[in-house]
Amino acid sequence: MNMLSLIRRGCLIAVAVLVLVPNVRAAEDNTFYVTDELSIPMRSGPTDAYRIIGWPKAGEPLQVLEKNEDGTRVRIRLLGSGKEGWITARYVSREPAARVLLQQARDEASNLRQQLARITQQNKALEQQLAQLSGVENRYREKLALLRNQVEVAEQKALRMADTHYNDLFVKGAVVTLVSVLLGVVLGRRNRRKVDW
Repeated sequence: MNMLSLIRRGCLIAVAVLVLVPNVRAAEDNTFYVTDELSIPMRSGPTDAYRIIGWPKAGEPLQVLEKNEDGTRVRIRLLGSGKEGWITARYVSREPAARVLLQQARDEASNLRQQLARITQQNKALEQQLAQLSGVENRYREKLALLRNQVEVAEQKALRMADTHYNDLFVKGAVVTLVSVLLGVVLGRRNRRKVDW
């Protein structure tokens, strides 16, 4: 390959890139989706020969009243309006449409968010109450410690008073005994003197 053909190829590649890149962006900007807002024809009888009497939307709740002989059509009653007619059986499902399920999930998520907010608020209130009760508990513990100390001091004082009382009784008993002995000696000598005369 010569230099000239390499330059030509490079130019062609550059031109192709310049032409294709805007088209890729245009394709990205033109992206659309098929809607799930579908309606099906509801007829007055079990074949396409009957006139259309309504257009039930996807996800609309209904009740199946009967089926035609080959099972391809069903007579239905729309639960919202009470209107009756025939539709193709393949469009009937026991499961709600994805749009209905999605809305139910959104509603449930919204309810759960509200419950979470209430529970979070209750939790904060309970934490505040716990903090207050902890403060009260600490004050009562301090009072209890003070009261125990006072009880201990009172018990020691009562023991000292009991010891003092017993000592006083002992001293009084000793004094009474001493006085009794002295009286016995003095009175005993007097009686002996009388006897000696």
